[in-house]
Amino acid sequence: MCFAAKRVLSARSDDIHELVVKGLEVKRISVLGVGPAAVVVALLLQRMSFAVQVLGRRRHTPLLEGASPRVVQGLERAGCHHALDVVGHPWQRVSAWGGERRAANGEHVIERSLFDSALIDDLEAAGIDFHDVTVTGTECKGEQVHIDACLPSRQARTFFADFIVDARGKSSPKMAPNPLAGPLSVALTRHYRGALPRHRQTWSESFEAGWAWATADRDGTCSVQCVVDPASLERGIGLDALHARFFRQLRVIPHALGQPVACGSTFARGAQAVLRGALVNERCLRVGDAAYSSDPLSGHGLYEAIAGAFAAAPVINTLLNDPVHGPLAMDYYQRRATLTFAQRARAGVDFYRSEGQWAEHDFWRLRREWSAWRPSLERGPKGLITTAPVVVDGFIRPRSVLVTDRHPLGVRFLAGVELAPLVACLCEGISPDALHTTPSRVRGDLDQIKQAISWLSSVPELSAPTFTSFVDRLRRLMAHDGTRP
Repeated sequence: MCFAAKRVLSARSDDIHELVVKGLEVKRISVLGVGPAAVVVALLLQRMSFAVQVLGRRRHTPLLEGASPRVVQGLERAGCHHALDVVGHPWQRVSAWGGERRAANGEHVIERSLFDSALIDDLEAAGIDFHDVTVTGTECKGEQVHIDACLPSRQARTFFADFIVDARGKSSPKMAPNPLAGPLSVALTRHYRGALPRHRQTWSESFEAGWAWATADRDGTCSVQCVVDPASLERGIGLDALHARFFRQLRVIPHALGQPVACGSTFARGAQAVLRGALVNERCLRVGDAAYSSDPLSGHGLYEAIAGAFAAAPVINTLLNDPVHGPLAMDYYQRRATLTFAQRARAGVDFYRSEGQWAEHDFWRLRREWSAWRPSLERGPKGLITTAPVVVDGFIRPRSVLVTDRHPLGVRFLAGVELAPLVACLCEGISPDALHTTPSRVRGDLDQIKQAISWLSSVPELSAPTFTSFVDRLRRLMAHDGTRP
């Protein structure tokens, strides 16, 4: 369903029906949810000339979450300047793991209610309509998707769109069985005040029943989150008493915090690595935690939400504006989500295995032995060079890519050099200098070409002691695969 006319109202119009553009067919997209995945995908889709509105409830419950520097990079790429102001500088991080205590790379500590509010400010700055509503249902009727919602006043309202993006996180309705799910954990969190004054700092610490993540600000406010197995939560014992029991099992964190005083009740939430079913079709795409979530130990939740939004935008653009490549786009999105989930699952299992003190205890044993994700890493494309879906100018297109064990989705460019023709030229005996000085299929200056070759030679499947033996290995692999770019 499209509509055409002249923009006659401001971008802060009350309903997307009133957003009209002269001489252009504008497809309407409703994004459900208001976290980082929702806001980033909304901003990207607006730049692709879609009419976008965001439907979701403001977050009011405070929640602290760690974020890597890659989250900051993603927010910068998306233009989320208000959210970046909230993120601030990284905090010092200390890890007590595997019987060792060591300083680790810093991490940003984000208070999600403030962060999500800043994301809404980014929407408003971009002129994207945000409606503070609770979505109660969706239904396809003809060429439209009808979205039923409830205002804070409890008044019912219906919105309309050509496509919906479900970014409601773990609260998103289950549309199909989950293909993969790891062991369920429970995170018990309590806030305190009166911690020993120090720099802004976080700690992660393993203990017999699970692991803990703590934060301490300069003003003495702090929080402690204990992640445990549901089986360790005894019936009839309150959450505060359970948290206190696990807190007493810690060594490093209590010593670092001193004698803080609790300033609120313990709250619990589930945490689980889950790959959800029915990720994408011609009318709907799931992104962020609504698509897949990682074990909280990996610390990649916010980053994966943003990265998933960047992958989702060209898929949606292809589905709506180039439906001939729609099946390719859906395959790309499904495969990317499955492989990314499996890679994060493998990293999580490796983290649990790196802690040997509690290997025989149920919490650690279950998470060390989880292996249902392994087949997803083994079903990659065959051949060194293969044709795979990639992003080209905002659309999904088939292109030749180089596939390795570490990059099962394929790599098309390195240092601005397209790898498939570079591999072909090297196999033909063309030297790097000749690639640079004579017209060829490889585009790039000498430094770029040398960077690409250096990366190729560092790939474990291609590594060799000399350049000549490296090229010989390339030729053998290409001949064995029977592939040509």
